[in-house]
Amino acid sequence: MAEQSSSLTAPVAQSELNGLLSLLEGCGISRCAQLITDFRIADALGDAPATVAEVAAKAGVNAEALLRVMRYAVTFGVFEDAGSGRFRHTTRSRLLRSDHPQSLQGYVRLVGPTWPLFEQLDHSLKTGRPAVEALAAGGVWEWLSAHPHLAKVFDEAMTSKSRGDVAALLTAYDFSQYRSFADIGGGQGHLLRAVLDNVPDATGTLFDQPIVVDSVRDRLGNRMSAVGGDFFKDALPRAEAYLLMQVIHDWDDEHAVSILRQVRSAAPPRGKVLLIEVLLPQPPQPGSESAQPTWPAFLDFAMLAWSVGQERTRGTYEKLLAASGWRLERVVPTGGFQSILEATQM
Repeated sequence: MAEQSSSLTAPVAQSELNGLLSLLEGCGISRCAQLITDFRIADALGDAPATVAEVAAKAGVNAEALLRVMRYAVTFGVFEDAGSGRFRHTTRSRLLRSDHPQSLQGYVRLVGPTWPLFEQLDHSLKTGRPAVEALAAGGVWEWLSAHPHLAKVFDEAMTSKSRGDVAALLTAYDFSQYRSFADIGGGQGHLLRAVLDNVPDATGTLFDQPIVVDSVRDRLGNRMSAVGGDFFKDALPRAEAYLLMQVIHDWDDEHAVSILRQVRSAAPPRGKVLLIEVLLPQPPQPGSESAQPTWPAFLDFAMLAWSVGQERTRGTYEKLLAASGWRLERVVPTGGFQSILEATQM
């Protein structure tokens, strides 16, 4: 007992105190980044260094408040103090500009709509169900349908995030080995369109909910078609390669296997499925001090708020694929957190 009392009164290393306090910054960093995107601060700061007053005038905000926002943003690598009261862009802050080809502006803006869901995570911890169900019994789609302005932000976020993801995929994987693709749950078709641009003699079919594909029919081109339906019960298109980009992570194991079985039923004898997902790292070996990436773990945590899905390890995906008639052949890293899991029929 005396030993325990002594440990409680012993000084704690400042590094440990700083580390714990830095965890509390998470909400501040997220909110700061969101303010920068909501008010288009990165757009207002041009290619040359500028004063806060100049940026504030373009953005239509208060200069003194903006100074404090930008000064804090500098501490996590968004903007750089150029001296003499001026700021300049960094690589990170340029990703928040709307004119950047891989802009994450829309994705960062999703921080705001996410807060109400995170506030309900006690519901998830008590029940194991998504936090969103505390706000809408029908889940995230019912919740977004009831809040059209949030649905718009969500759609913009998914589009924004896909730009960088797609660029990395095209570099990492040779899609030219296939002549036909089916993008299952492909949304607006950003991935399929980019793949077809890189494989000029291939064709592709976008499969998603009717309301989704109807909104893009006038932008398909002559090598891309669209089919609306429900991937749990409707027949899927026939193709050499099936693209499922962050589709399986939206579902629990039972529904994930159901989707993959539907793909297996539609695929020709030598067809392949390409799952594009964020992989959780394998647990470290006992005694290992190797650092683990935090973004996959954060996404897995965030999925508690949004849906019944989750992020998974390679081994878990391999089991889901096997249960649905697929054999995992290889995992292709993309240089980021996304990986391509290539599977063939058993």
